[in-house]
Amino acid sequence: MRRRWMIALALVAVFFVGGWTLQAVKTQWEYKVEYEPSEKKINQLGGEGWELVAVGSKTSTTVSVLTYVFKRQK
Repeated sequence: MRRRWMIALALVAVFFVGGWTLQAVKTQWEYKVEYEPSEKKINQLGGEGWELVAVGSKTSTTVSVLTYVFKRQK
């Protein structure tokens, strides 16, 4: 009976410590939006650790502009 309690207590301890550790190492990201950056600007951002994650277009009634979204780990 005592052995079962020790095993149960050990499992509870692993659960709580494991859950706490996972929350402590949660990855955080920062984002940057650029409108039609030049090749030179894109290379500069890559050198600073930014990664291109999306390209979209922003359209008004007369003009369409490409939008580039970058992210990097904080």
